[in-house]
Amino acid sequence: MTEKMTKEELREDPVLSGLLKAKNFIQTKGTWIAIVLAVALIAVIAAQIMQRSQQRSEQQAAVLLLDGESQSMNGNAAEAFRKFKEAADRFGGTPSGRVAILRAADCQLELGGLDEAKRLYEQFLSRGSKDGLLRASALRGLAGVLDSQGQHEQAAAKFIEAAGIAESPLRPDDLVSAGNALMDAGKHDQAQDAFRQVIEKYPEHARVRDAREGIEAAKARAGD
Repeated sequence: MTEKMTKEELREDPVLSGLLKAKNFIQTKGTWIAIVLAVALIAVIAAQIMQRSQQRSEQQAAVLLLDGESQSMNGNAAEAFRKFKEAADRFGGTPSGRVAILRAADCQLELGGLDEAKRLYEQFLSRGSKDGLLRASALRGLAGVLDSQGQHEQAAAKFIEAAGIAESPLRPDDLVSAGNALMDAGKHDQAQDAFRQVIEKYPEHARVRDAREGIEAAKARAGD
């Protein structure tokens, strides 16, 4: 029969020595290993719960957003605003909730609540949306608010910013609006520059006629 290995032989054997060390480590550190594994498991479960919660929140926000759009299409801006505001307040961190902020601002602009519309447009823009169309829409809405409040030069700056977003199909319209706002601000040379951009960049667009008329109007005002 094979004789039992002595303690000295056990220590000298690298494989057996490694197993003994692992056994001793587990025995002495077992509690900590269990804690680490438990924490990792809790983190995984928490992440799954969070993901499901976010999915439910997005679904609820989307329902409110659709309800608001339905009310808006029926001409009920006040009820549409209520739906959008609820989605924005409860689920503002979801994609649909962020869109609801923009749509709530649009409703307030329609209802004449300029201060609230301004606050909501700025709130939406502060979120740094990567959607060019939505960002351009928010800038255009904010510009409309500023223009209505008599802040024509600031409004023109927002219209020009909106006109610089490549995804927007309303860039010529925004430049014409910027030109009109600049004329109201008494910035006639800058107004002409905005109108000229329409003619130079979009020569086939229907707003070219408005741009040409704008240039003549700006020249006439400058000569007064």
